[in-house]
Amino acid sequence: MRTLWRAMAALFCLTLVAPPARAASLDVTSDFVSEYVFRGKDFQQGTSLQTSLNYNILNSLTAAIWTNLRMENGFALTETDYSLQWRAITAGRAQASFGAVWYDRAAALGGETGELYAGADLNLPVKPSLYIYYEWHRHPGAYIEGSLSHHFQLPNYQGS
Repeated sequence: MRTLWRAMAALFCLTLVAPPARAASLDVTSDFVSEYVFRGKDFQQGTSLQTSLNYNILNSLTAAIWTNLRMENGFALTETDYSLQWRAITAGRAQASFGAVWYDRAAALGGETGELYAGADLNLPVKPSLYIYYEWHRHPGAYIEGSLSHHFQLPNYQGS
């Protein structure tokens, strides 16, 4: 599976030499969390710093790296995820996404594994989405995720 990791890293590097700045964006985020919970499972108790680096080209192809840095009982990088996603507007109110994620985890968190996924987001008042993930490496099987969301401005809030 190291070959897959190398392929995803190579694809990420290729995106760095792609279109001009106007057609691309680079986002970096960091979250300080009290526990690392993924899909309802507590992966790690204690504080962590979770950082992501996302490079988006033409608002359709995104290469990303996400890390979990455990901060309790000494610092340790316990997970690094590499992902590649392609998004396409399929209709006026829909967007389809396809991608792959390689989870490079410490053995204590279940070891490395990979997923392929496909899904759709609808541009309706409650923004429904449905995604299907298929893990092919460690524990082959499917995971389905659905969500609803709505954004609104809080009264007297001055932020963006």
